[in-house]
Amino acid sequence: MKKYLIALSLCALFSASSFAQKENLIKLSPSVNDVIVYLTGAQIRYKVNVNLTQGRNLLVLSEMSPKLNPASIRITADENSTVLSVSNKITSEAVDAEQVKLNRINDSIKLVGKKINADTDEQNALGIQKDLLIKNLSLGGQNTGVNVAELQKAADFYQTRILEINKRLTELIGDGNTQAILLVDLQSRANKLELTTKTQRTEISVLLVSAKAQSTSLEISYVVNDAGWMPYYDVKCTDINQPIILNYRAKAYNNSGIDWNDIPLTLSTADAGLNIAVPILQTWYLNNSYGAEGWGGLSKGNYQQTTTNANNADGTYAWDYEVNGKAQDRKQIQLQSVQLQQISVPELSFNFPIKARYTIPSNAQPYIIDVEERSIKATYQYIAIPVLEKSAYLLACISDWEDLNLVEGNANIYLDGTYVGQSYLNPNAISDTLQISFGKDSRIQVDRVKMKEYSSRTLMGSKRKGTYVYEITIKNNHATPINIEVRDQLPVSSNQDIEVTVDQISNATHNPLTGFLDWNFVIDPGKVQTIKLGYTVKYPKNYTIPMKKMKQMESPRFL
Repeated sequence: MKKYLIALSLCALFSASSFAQKENLIKLSPSVNDVIVYLTGAQIRYKVNVNLTQGRNLLVLSEMSPKLNPASIRITADENSTVLSVSNKITSEAVDAEQVKLNRINDSIKLVGKKINADTDEQNALGIQKDLLIKNLSLGGQNTGVNVAELQKAADFYQTRILEINKRLTELIGDGNTQAILLVDLQSRANKLELTTKTQRTEISVLLVSAKAQSTSLEISYVVNDAGWMPYYDVKCTDINQPIILNYRAKAYNNSGIDWNDIPLTLSTADAGLNIAVPILQTWYLNNSYGAEGWGGLSKGNYQQTTTNANNADGTYAWDYEVNGKAQDRKQIQLQSVQLQQISVPELSFNFPIKARYTIPSNAQPYIIDVEERSIKATYQYIAIPVLEKSAYLLACISDWEDLNLVEGNANIYLDGTYVGQSYLNPNAISDTLQISFGKDSRIQVDRVKMKEYSSRTLMGSKRKGTYVYEITIKNNHATPINIEVRDQLPVSSNQDIEVTVDQISNATHNPLTGFLDWNFVIDPGKVQTIKLGYTVKYPKNYTIPMKKMKQMESPRFL
């Protein structure tokens, strides 16, 4: 019985060893099939066709990203195949062509270094020789004279030799500067090449068992953190009687270590780090967030009036990253890094499948992605605040903005084909209506003048009295009527000794707490709307009251 058990054990071991040795080894270097780019991170996906034998198959996938998250590796096989294990390891391969270039540059660095050292040695020797000549200028002794011939001969010698030394020193200094510039350039090129002489990749090994010999398709995916996208918009208005055009665009970057060549992309607002656990609901608190923002979620202070185009001549855009430009040791040089920012996105994630195919190299540079273009029905309104600016601003009002799937980002604003400025679109600050400012409209003339004949300042006993009257005019030079909201203000007293009386406000809506005035008009083509407002201020005569609202600006200062 004991011998029988030993024989069975030996047979089992022999069978297991034979079975393990019969693994079908399949080596592949697949190309990227498509990528889902998250705001921070990306899922890189592959599809491979393999011929599996019945039993165990070892699939080795090379040329994978060196920055993949091992926990994110996913393998999808058909029902006749079962994945037994997945492992990964980093591999490193030398790039021969780049190494040859690096060797040549390093040889040049050595030659330039030798030349700089030789020039430095010669400069030191000439300096010592010049010092010796200068120290020995005294001829003869204190009691011994020198005849004219000897003096002339010595003077000629010193002049000739010192001139030769000075000329050679000048040549050496100039040549040294040239060699130093060349050395910096060579070292910079060597630093960059050192980063590419060895290519790191990940190798993924998948052990699976197949119920039968078959040709099948496998899907492989993993997540990398060093990639992402940010949204921005082009908003265009050609006529106030036409819909606005919203171009949804993105800047995407890839620093995964592998290039994405001519592949379909999907931009997503999902979290690349979400796991398979059920998400937890949090209490949703409501509060007022309007006060910190401008109209329709366009942040105050971010609107810049300009006449230059937002993008560069080559179609590229600036990207919000910084590179350390200081001189560093060659071993310490690092790749460019992308800075991150916090933005608000809806909790319910959405995806943007991109129609065109894109190529995005792994170089941490931003690339422009056209997401979609929409024609959006809008109503238009003008806003004028003549106390601050004698101009009217055109606003487009969009009511059904929730269906646009907006993500917080910059917006380039175009009016009649002209770039007028950049604003910031923040859906988190939008209420019922999205309002987008298209900047100043030169065809609406706005003026605000002080009516001196009705304004006065007088002294009444222990108090001063000031009466101020202003006239506001708005002229519509459009061929169609316009809706315009006019805003102005009256001063508000914050001292019981200062009394403000409202004299006339032309039927404005008046908020006594803030002093704000508001009018709404429909102005026909070519017509002028006139508004008059007046107020009186009484205060003690020893008070100094600035009756003009001032603002702080910076200017040059000369001593």
